[in-house]
Amino acid sequence: MNRPIEKALTKKDLADFTEETLLPAVERIIDKKIDEKVPSIVHPIVNKAKLELMDHIDVKIADLRGDVILLLRKDERRFLHLVDILYKKKLLDERDIKSLEDLQLFPKLSG
Repeated sequence: MNRPIEKALTKKDLADFTEETLLPAVERIIDKKIDEKVPSIVHPIVNKAKLELMDHIDVKIADLRGDVILLLRKDERRFLHLVDILYKKKLLDERDIKSLEDLQLFPKLSG
């Protein structure tokens, strides 16, 4: 089993062995370990980031929706005030008022 060494190993021989055999084997082992470990580390981080982004977008959409509703209500108050002025000046009759009230975006709740 013990074979006699035919020649002494040199630093170049060791460097060649390391470069051609040892480093590729270590690289394969490390790549395999990384491939096994990275998804279990990265996926929770990515999922948390997605959820935080979606929450942020939901909040911004809700804020925007609220701003739009406020603007629409303000415009509707102006419109109704104009209708009231035109009614007082007798430019609109009861039937006109009724048809305009049917067009309201935010009808008044009876009660």
